[in-house]
Amino acid sequence: MPVAGHRPVGHALVPPPTREDPEGSEAEVTIDRAEITGAGNETNFFIRDVTNGSKLPFRIRPGAATSSIDIGSDGHVAMGTADADVHLHVYGTDATNAAGNTTALKVENASGTKKPRHMVYIVNNGASTITFDDTSQVHDWYFGTSIQNHFRIGYHGTGTLFEVEDSGDATVTGDMSAAAFNTTSDRDLKTEISAADPAGVLASVRDLSVSTWSFIGEEGVTHLGPMAQDFWAAFGLDDSDTTINLGDAVGVSIASIQALAAENDALEARITQLEAQVAALLAANG
Repeated sequence: MPVAGHRPVGHALVPPPTREDPEGSEAEVTIDRAEITGAGNETNFFIRDVTNGSKLPFRIRPGAATSSIDIGSDGHVAMGTADADVHLHVYGTDATNAAGNTTALKVENASGTKKPRHMVYIVNNGASTITFDDTSQVHDWYFGTSIQNHFRIGYHGTGTLFEVEDSGDATVTGDMSAAAFNTTSDRDLKTEISAADPAGVLASVRDLSVSTWSFIGEEGVTHLGPMAQDFWAAFGLDDSDTTINLGDAVGVSIASIQALAAENDALEARITQLEAQVAALLAANG
């Protein structure tokens, strides 16, 4: 690397900024008040900041591969390749397992103070997505935001499979399995509380159409239950006629059981009364 006005780089002080050769035959290195070292008794190439404690902000060690850092004419930066098709492209051919892989990005804060920190910022005037592209598969997974400012997880070829709205509402398009589902039902989180009419609920349940059916695209898998539109028409609960809130379904079931229990208590009382009358008649007739 020629240094304008001085000997080739070995151990040289670079003069104040100069310009490119007007003939275009040679570019001049122009680093103000810095020392370039890369030969002689040195074992690597680096730039020393002699104005700031002799720190080394840039260093290339022996054995660095070709295009360890490669900046293209379009400003794209490549690491490990000369062909960057995005602003930053990290490339490797490691054939090791996950634990030994070095083709990776690592963001580390080595502070001894334990506290939450923002470690990665993704900024865009619009939705942002991160894609996981398994080149051994046909499609790939992604997660990010949507134009409605929802967070979503999806699979290219299938579409969004999980979506959370900014209100906290979540939608899952497939089956969910869990050891338990805990529905929030804290009295302190509720308002407009009024007593239900179990007998009226039971009457609506009695008239509710219940069918067996399969979801479109899930033929052969049979389910049992009412249609959401019929459930909405019968009870007017929640805010949609295309879904059934499980908490509401449980409430309808409990109210219906209470109505049936009340009917059963009334029948038992009536039976007890009739049995007493029969016993009295038998005793009177000897």
